[in-house]
Amino acid sequence: MPVQEFARLDGAVNLSVITNATPEEFTLSGVYCIDQITEKIILSASWKNRFQYRSQKNDMSGPKTRARSKGNIPQPKQTGLHGKMISTALVSGWNRLPLAIKDEEDAQKAKQLIKKFAFS
Repeated sequence: MPVQEFARLDGAVNLSVITNATPEEFTLSGVYCIDQITEKIILSASWKNRFQYRSQKNDMSGPKTRARSKGNIPQPKQTGLHGKMISTALVSGWNRLPLAIKDEEDAQKAKQLIKKFAFS
């Protein structure tokens, strides 16, 4: 689905909720926009691939940088079709995750932390 359609759908959903609810009700309703839901899905899928990303990080040589100490891995090429690939989105998602979530081994706790991170 193209980005424009996501934006239109997101706006339509938010508009229908806003017109039928007061600002207080909307804030308390827990309605999330499509971008937040997409981010949660990408971050969750990235966490599931953590063993692959950790081994890739351990295989790198060179000085210890800020990015490396956060557990980040090099970004793949993002031009053209490469930028639309799921694997590219997952690597970018992994790099956006905080170190505490990257190091978490318990699946339930990781899901809670990702949800809190994505919807905050």
